[in-house]
Amino acid sequence: MIDYKTSWSPGTNAFGWSGAPAITLDPLHRGFAAHQKRDWRTALAAYIEALRARPNRALAAYNFGLLQIDQGMGLSSIPFLLRASLLEPGSATYQGAMLFARLRSGDLTAGESLLGRCEQTGVPVDAELWAHYFAQVRDGMDAAALNIPPLQPLDPLSVREPPDHPLALSTQSPSHASLAESFARLQQLYTSQRLPELLEELANLLAQHPAWGEGHHLRGRTLSALRRWEPAAEALSQASKLLPGRPDVWDHLGNALDAIENFQKAHHAYEQALALNPAWHVSWNNAADTAISNEQHSYAYQYAFLALALAPDNETCLLNFARSCLGRGDFPRARQALAALIGIHPDHPHAEREFGDLCLEAGDHDEARMHFDRAIAIAPDDLGIQGSLIFTNNYLGVETQANIHARALRYGEILSRGLESHTSWPNDPDPDRPLRIGFVSGDLRQHPVGYFFISVAEALALSPTLELFAYPTTRASDPMTEAFRAAFHHWVPIPGLDDDEAAARILADGIDILVDLSGHTGKHRLGLFARKPAPVQVTWLGYFGTTGLRQIDYLLAGPWDVPACEEPEFSETIWRLPHTRLCFSRPQVAVPVAPLSALTAGHLTFGCFNNIRKVTDRVVALWARVLKALPHARLFLKTKQLEGEAGRAAIEARFLAEGVTADRLILEGTSAFADYLAAYGRVDIALDPFPYTGGTTSIQALWMGVPVLTLAGDRLLARQGESMLRALGMEEWVAATEADYVERAVRLAQAIESLQSLRAGLRVRLEESPLMNAPQFAADLEAAFRGMWISWCEGGTAQREARI
Repeated sequence: MIDYKTSWSPGTNAFGWSGAPAITLDPLHRGFAAHQKRDWRTALAAYIEALRARPNRALAAYNFGLLQIDQGMGLSSIPFLLRASLLEPGSATYQGAMLFARLRSGDLTAGESLLGRCEQTGVPVDAELWAHYFAQVRDGMDAAALNIPPLQPLDPLSVREPPDHPLALSTQSPSHASLAESFARLQQLYTSQRLPELLEELANLLAQHPAWGEGHHLRGRTLSALRRWEPAAEALSQASKLLPGRPDVWDHLGNALDAIENFQKAHHAYEQALALNPAWHVSWNNAADTAISNEQHSYAYQYAFLALALAPDNETCLLNFARSCLGRGDFPRARQALAALIGIHPDHPHAEREFGDLCLEAGDHDEARMHFDRAIAIAPDDLGIQGSLIFTNNYLGVETQANIHARALRYGEILSRGLESHTSWPNDPDPDRPLRIGFVSGDLRQHPVGYFFISVAEALALSPTLELFAYPTTRASDPMTEAFRAAFHHWVPIPGLDDDEAAARILADGIDILVDLSGHTGKHRLGLFARKPAPVQVTWLGYFGTTGLRQIDYLLAGPWDVPACEEPEFSETIWRLPHTRLCFSRPQVAVPVAPLSALTAGHLTFGCFNNIRKVTDRVVALWARVLKALPHARLFLKTKQLEGEAGRAAIEARFLAEGVTADRLILEGTSAFADYLAAYGRVDIALDPFPYTGGTTSIQALWMGVPVLTLAGDRLLARQGESMLRALGMEEWVAATEADYVERAVRLAQAIESLQSLRAGLRVRLEESPLMNAPQFAADLEAAFRGMWISWCEGGTAQREARI
């Protein structure tokens, strides 16, 4: 998010510019002429100039909105059209355009609400026809298929425009003038960061002047600075009601709502800010940032595009535009934006990190490593960069286990600087009493963690000696989230709490054992674990290596995951479960196992549905050896990076460099989950990448009757495939070397009858194995928790109070 001053002067125009530039020709005329010629670049520049010159010109906002629609970016048209309709609320043209935009964007509730207001205020729109359109879309019709006449920009030479009038929305509280002196003093406290003192004085003033919008706004900004996001959102919401004409208030509200992951309300707040100030790059960029966080790629790209058009040299706008392009697979534009950003700011660590991500998405692991190394060199103490690269470097497959451990330890040291971790707890050290177990995760949903944990959580909940607490770090929710909510005895969301507040809550809940389900993955709260709010802390499932935090006592592993000789490479003590580290839950969709594809296709098909980031040049070279050894075989790759032509061309070029032509490859993007599982019906043998092996993809392949050939590696991550296959008694599918991998692939591919037999019984074999025995796994997990607890209890007072 972009930050900026909290002050506001009603005398400043809506865009913060002091006066309009000298213009010899009305830019709206030039914009309209270019618009008619479909010269989008010229029209865009002219419309921006027109709005900057006359912010309250409804026709300029209207034509700007239509330009967005005509460019194929209708989502970003809404703030412009909304501004036009607010400036001239009685215009059927402008209100009709808003109805059109709401309908096409899928925001039917807002559209129907607007239609109701038009009827109440007598705006002459065809209410019956629009109601029919909305009803059709609610019934499933594609809005683009409706026979609605296209909207046309209006020629300023042929339209009789009314005089420009400001919006009839309050921008100043009636009491503000009398509180100007107090407000100035409070601003000084804000500037000098005397925030607790500021909040105390504000509370007294707001008690006396509850309708003082500026005070609520400053309170919300202060709470935001303290990262107390939920009360900040409440204060800013109140300010927006009292000062509905202030775009900065709405923008700040959007930032706070984004921080607590209330994305829908954040989107509405940004929309209001932009309607009040549609040429303000700050709000467009913040709205793009929220859309990126929520993986709304269409919104993100359109908002970031406009932010960059309004501020072409702004580093955060360039960065978000690149991120938005990367999110929708537009690698060339993402690369261009990042190169421009690095050209302006050569030492921009986040640009280097994003460049590395871009290279990974495109399959260029060597260049990715170069950018990641630069990011670390520029910002060696930046926790965000350090943490993300600890995870991302696993895709590269070049770092030794010792280096990975050293990176993680450094992260833990940086994170722990200045923190006072708990070293004593009020928990009763009774080894036999019921235990309170807390789980911290942002992935209690349809996510790999969810797939491997839901049946275990449901089984654990049946234990009479465990009380389960969930601490979700995100508000994201889906049907699996509801299943988790039902399984846990206590559901305590913490996205609105900072690490100190969340740790205090966990301490107050009396948690005995706190389990991290994220490690160095997204939405983790390792800062919370660094405060040690529970006497025993464990990491499991979400990550495949050490966290580097000495405050985390144990890492749960399976019998083959971490040999004793590798234990020194973990900051945690390894606690081994007896059967497996993973327990898969039955998919929520029923897709039958298909017959062996080779029987009807006339050739054998290998497959890999893993993220293309895992497919290093070494993997491509090895798979190419397999394909060249079996000249009639095909390789089926299915993943998100292959949805666009650029991604498909990149992987084809990489295989061609190894002597495998494109006709040997089947390349597809993602699909709905049931279709994704059904696609395994076209795969005979799954090839596991390395050293970042498959997890969820491998178990899903096995569920669909497809055996997985894996290469045993030298670390927990690289042994995931081996561990699964050994748990199934399928050791012959584990290769010891690359040469062994090729030899086994050829031999197993030629044993068609064995493949057919294995496929027919593999699902039952999986269901009867430890990999899907949730009651047994839950019992193993509970025994591990009990063992950890007994160890803590028996450690004596000194040991219990000095674990850090």
